[in-house]
Amino acid sequence: MTAIKLAAAVFLGTAVTATTIVSYQTRKWRSNRINELPSWQELYQVPAHYGRSTDSITTTLKRAMLMGRKRAGVSQELEDIRKWHVHHGYKGGLVLRELNTPLHHSDGNEEPFELMDAMALARRECYYLYYELKGNGEIRQEIFCRGTTLGVDILTCLQFWWKYDDDLECHIHGGFLNHANHLLRDVLPLLAPPNDKRATIEISGHSLGGAVAFLLAIKLKLLGYNVVKLTTVGAPRFCHSASAPRLSNLLPPDTLRIEDDWDIVTYLPPFASSHLGDKLWLVHDGSNKSFSCRYVPFPEFSWTESVWINLKCHEVLSAMAKNHRVKNYIESLLDAMSLSNDGTVEDNKTNPSGNVSQSPLVNDSATSDNGQNKSL
Repeated sequence: MTAIKLAAAVFLGTAVTATTIVSYQTRKWRSNRINELPSWQELYQVPAHYGRSTDSITTTLKRAMLMGRKRAGVSQELEDIRKWHVHHGYKGGLVLRELNTPLHHSDGNEEPFELMDAMALARRECYYLYYELKGNGEIRQEIFCRGTTLGVDILTCLQFWWKYDDDLECHIHGGFLNHANHLLRDVLPLLAPPNDKRATIEISGHSLGGAVAFLLAIKLKLLGYNVVKLTTVGAPRFCHSASAPRLSNLLPPDTLRIEDDWDIVTYLPPFASSHLGDKLWLVHDGSNKSFSCRYVPFPEFSWTESVWINLKCHEVLSAMAKNHRVKNYIESLLDAMSLSNDGTVEDNKTNPSGNVSQSPLVNDSATSDNGQNKSL
């Protein structure tokens, strides 16, 4: 018995020592390689991202975080979103969608879910659509997909088994795919037809909404819509590396995902081994207050997508809740870019959308009892 205990102790000590050495060497190797990554300023030198600026990126993130902040009904949520846009000079219209069927159900299953209590059903604000007709005739449509807010949204994330999609011709995270298909069916009647050359679509999302935004952008492009920009923040993984080349070719050229290397959601699920699109990466230098911002063009520097190289379990778990919030992303981006972090967007003192007139794309008949729309 003593020999067995001694052998077990030796084995455990050896394993711990080996793990510590490997972890130390991996962190050292990673630290050296990070210095080889392009700085964030190089993002703005890429032709596909010429329309981007620090202010435009942070403004997009602020607009993405407008849903799910209060335990209120959809009507109050819509009013809060409207007030924010009016305050920041937007002149178009808004549609906030209330989908009473839980999105974690499989396609076609419309049975009510017992965990969806009255409060949850009153807050199924899954996305909102901003639309405007610009002075040059362009019809701008912007879709913002909400991240995980309700407890039942976690069930969507936990449906991590692969599901084959005929449109994409590859396997996708089942929960995200069901969610994206539901949103696609709902939003199509609200959009200008794909043959309208004046119409453009921009899509953004945080967390669960980021993964859904990717799939929504790809599916809309396959349907012929002019999707010109995609922005995600803190999005989880939704496809395998074998599917990445095909899916990447279907994305709009101006695709940007923003990630924090201490945000655990960006590493999940770990077996979904690929992200897509260029990355703006917040990299911590050993503490939660010291970090740099790097630009990682897709598909270069593939090691930056490795869970095993980049996941620092202790740091990630200790900062898990904070580092996944959109507000923290905004503050970290501004700090890393040596800008003011007081929350103001300097470029938006005037109307950020230009001279616009009211868009007639959505009227009362275009929404159902499941949705709310309001002109600004």
